[in-house]
Parts: sequence; C-alpha cells; structure tokens
Amino acid sequence: MTRVQVGRWLRDTGGVSLVELLVAAAVFMFVVFGVGSLYLSARRGFDFGSAEAFVQRQGTLLQERVTRDLQSATSLQVVRCGGAPAASGRSILYTLAFPGRTTNPVETWCIYWEGPAPSGALWRCTADPSTIPPPCTSGVENLLPPVPDSVVAGQLVEITDMTGKTPPWNFNPAGVMCGATPTPCGPTAVDVVFEMDLHPPSSGVSLLYGVKRFGFTVAVRN
Repeated sequence: MTRVQVGRWLRDTGGVSLVELLVAAAVFMFVVFGVGSLYLSARRGFDFGSAEAFVQRQGTLLQERVTRDLQSATSLQVVRCGGAPAASGRSILYTLAFPGRTTNPVETWCIYWEGPAPSGALWRCTADPSTIPPPCTSGVENLLPPVPDSVVAGQLVEITDMTGKTPPWNFNPAGVMCGATPTPCGPTAVDVVFEMDLHPPSSGVSLLYGVKRFGFTVAVRN
C-alpha cells in the first residue's frame, strides 16, 4: 500500500460519534441497572424467605412449649395475672403438681402477654395465687428467643397486640370433644391464639409478607 493509499484510507475511516457514545453508555447503564435490580430483588426475596421461615419455626416452638406446660397442669384459669394488661384473655393461671416433693409440691404459674416495650411478648413466671390479680413472684422468662445473626441480625420478634382483632384475646376457655359425643370439657381446655411479627428495633415496619397467626386448643390431661 502506497503512502497515497494509506492517507486515503485514514481519511475515509470514520471515528466514533457523540451519538454513538451516548447510545452505548445508555445500553451499558440499562444492563447495569437490570443486573442490580435483579440482585436486589433476589436478595430481598431471600431475606423475606429467611424471616418467614424463622418466625414460622419459632411460633411452632412457642406453641409446643405452651401446650406442654398447660397439658401438665392440674388446674387452669383464664384470669388476669403476672404483668398482663387489664384486657381480658391476655393471661392464664395454672398449677403444676409434684407429688414426689416434700416442699412446694404444687407450683402456680402464669403465662401472659405484655407489650410493647420494646415489643410485645409472651412471658412466663411463678405467681402468688393469694393476691388478686396474682403477681409474678420469681422466674420471669420471655418465651420468645432472640433472633440469631444468621437470620436477620438485630431484628425483634414480636407477639402483636390482639386488641381490635378477631378474636381479641390470647387465651379463652374452650370446650373439646370428650368421648364419643361433643361434650364440653369446661375449664380443663383453653383456646390459645397469638400472632408473631418481625421488624427492626427502631421501626414497626414488618419484615414479613404478613403477621403469622398460630391458633390451637390445649386440653389438660390430668
């Protein structure tokens, strides 16, 4: 190729115009935005899924714990006790018998809802039945476990307030099937309902698709 041909080739070769640069930049930004949105959506879905699974599991464990305690009771009453608010159906008083003991063969316990500082929870404590309403005497325990860092670090599990909901209570005396006919068992059975939510400590915005409701009936075996 001669010098004249090289010059003609360089003269005829066009560069990249400003419009082409703008179009390429727009396409690049669109691709980056799409990839970023996809990642954020996948991450948000993973976080929601982890939170939902965690709350479902903790609610099941809490249900099993309450059932185990109440099934072993020698008596139970849906009355105000512990630190429960004045609203009806927020606490249950029950007794546990230990025939092999020489001291304290009977214990009185209370499970009650209290909130919202910092969030509502179900609490369990020993109670003094000689005082009305029976207050906690010792062993106050939050039945809700802390949220592990592997789920959503720093978040709060909450038992929500049932005020204005259906039903508006956590505990309610119930009748259950006794034998072959639906005969009410009266105060030896109780309906239990609670709702669980998960949210940041500084915000009431739920991290779930919706609060998880758990409802079951416990019949005393004794």
